[in-house]
Amino acid sequence: MDCVLFSPIGTTDPICDQRDGAMLHICRIYKPKKVYLYLSGEMVNYHKQDNRYCDALERLGNLLSHPFEVHCILRPDLFDVHLFDGFYIDFETEIEKIKKENPEDTVLLNVSSGTPAMKSSLQLLAALSDGTCRPIQVASPNKRSNPRRDDITKYDNDLYWELNADNTDAFVNRSSVSGYLNLMERIKTEIIKRHIDVYDYFAALTVAQSLKQLPAPALELLELACHRLMLKHSEVDRLRVQFPSWLIPVVNSQTRKIVEYMLWLDVKLKRKEYLDFVRGLTPIILEVLDLYVSQSLGLAMENYCQKRGKVLYLTRDGLSKTEEGQNILAVLDAYFAPYRDGFYASAPLTAIINAYAKEPNVVDRVNLLRQVEESVRNIAAHEIVYVDDD
Repeated sequence: MDCVLFSPIGTTDPICDQRDGAMLHICRIYKPKKVYLYLSGEMVNYHKQDNRYCDALERLGNLLSHPFEVHCILRPDLFDVHLFDGFYIDFETEIEKIKKENPEDTVLLNVSSGTPAMKSSLQLLAALSDGTCRPIQVASPNKRSNPRRDDITKYDNDLYWELNADNTDAFVNRSSVSGYLNLMERIKTEIIKRHIDVYDYFAALTVAQSLKQLPAPALELLELACHRLMLKHSEVDRLRVQFPSWLIPVVNSQTRKIVEYMLWLDVKLKRKEYLDFVRGLTPIILEVLDLYVSQSLGLAMENYCQKRGKVLYLTRDGLSKTEEGQNILAVLDAYFAPYRDGFYASAPLTAIINAYAKEPNVVDRVNLLRQVEESVRNIAAHEIVYVDDD
């Protein structure tokens, strides 16, 4: 694996208590082509004092016959090493630069050196990197917390290297890949929940498909939700048979079409997508008015329509063939003065309901729907406008 290493530097680097510090140990095991050392103010001072970090890497490179290309990222004014936010932003910037410089290589992240804020920042960056960064942790020689006993201000490059027990053939590999995948799974699971909360099932499904531990039924439910939001009833039916019947309670074709479309409009309202909402009013207004005219008023309007391609036209010729049709035509002539052949739409149905309906509250609501369609929907459908709650 071709790789480069990004490593904060801590007080146990490069060698401590006659063993590799985490940075040097990762280089010993993984042999990265390049090593990027991130030095805070205190570490910059030690670097200037005796060049201990670069010197140890040079010696290790000679031992392994693998020279390291070393880059030092110096932060001489950085002494607030406990602050998470500052490190996260700075690390993210530097790692993006490293990725651009080494597009084909995996970026190893040393998550065992430096302060807790440095380590947690790198763990989070690794979790969000989709595999382009790999966090490496190094256990202490005693497999437990091992506070540094050396005097960090007094470092002898020759002596520390000479006494480093990890330079022998009997050294033990103490490195391992950190469990960042579990962290990434948890983060992505929370992201999926947030997408579902705002009815963005497509985004939720995209994130879910990258998870390895998501149960298959959960993925299928998200896929079903996407198809349902697109009103693809055939795909919904293919998936819903695996779940309880209450999941899609209305399956009658005519009623289901209306209910599902109303739910779609409701999602548009909840997401404050008002333009889509008002543009979507016409089909449901037509569907509901047609249902009322046929079932409550008993008028079979389809008998008076002609199909041209996929579009229905309500024509004078069709209406004039029966006595009922002639009566309807008289209503339409009075309303439109006169009626001309046109699409089978909510406008003529509104005229018919005004003339035939016996319930005043139904007439009022139909007229309100028609008013909204004319005043709001038509503007939104034909002009570039902003639509808000008002």
